[in-house]
Amino acid sequence: MRDGRYDAGISPQDVKAVVAAEVEKVLAGVAQPLTIETVHKPFVILVIGVNGSGKTTTIGKLAAKFRAEGRRVMLAAGDTFRAAAIDQLKIWAGRTGADFIAREAGADAAGLAFDAVAAAKEHNIDVLLIDTAGRLQNRTELMGELQKVLRVIKKVDATAPHAVLLVLDATVGQNALSQVEVFQKMAGVTGLVMTKLDGTARRRHPGRDRGEVRRSGAFHRRRRKRRRPVAVFRARFRPRHRRPGRVKGFHRSTDDKYGYTR
Repeated sequence: MRDGRYDAGISPQDVKAVVAAEVEKVLAGVAQPLTIETVHKPFVILVIGVNGSGKTTTIGKLAAKFRAEGRRVMLAAGDTFRAAAIDQLKIWAGRTGADFIAREAGADAAGLAFDAVAAAKEHNIDVLLIDTAGRLQNRTELMGELQKVLRVIKKVDATAPHAVLLVLDATVGQNALSQVEVFQKMAGVTGLVMTKLDGTARRRHPGRDRGEVRRSGAFHRRRRKRRRPVAVFRARFRPRHRRPGRVKGFHRSTDDKYGYTR
């Protein structure tokens, strides 16, 4: 990229095109297409990743791609934890013309995966896309639930899932390496999906741009507790006469007009 020459008036769209071309060159040596093997019917694709990485939207886009190729597609709403995740995937199924299977919110995700694979076999589905709940890679109990989903799927089809796609947010930085390492160990990742490449990672706090520091509520509560209660008397009673050597607190005296002196 540094070997090329670009005009000083290059537009932002041209910059994006140049960067995209360079990224494509770097990945060309290791990139492999997602091939749907007709030997496996249904071809089961399990989509995994952390919270908010874009799994459900990725499933919708893959469903549109496979439907455009003339394949029968089924979407399984395996994210039974997040609010509105089932409704979101149902909308994608309606847009793409894919079959849809779901359970009520809070149901067992492994049981849904079992029913989805069985239903896909029964209805002669070509591609089954299974959504999963977002989970952090450092949460052992959540990764255990993912392994349970994999074990249950294999009870219906010993060769499934035939593809495990890990969805990565392109703006997370070095944490993506940790995600790949842990999910590969737990679920046997076969492919990566990079999302939000057209976004920006810049995030600013409105107060910090002006050099201000935002304090927590607990900080201010502790600060209020440290205030001396005599500050109230200091404002209410203003002594006219002060004795030398008296520097802390108020002391009763009969010499001054107000009965308090400092």
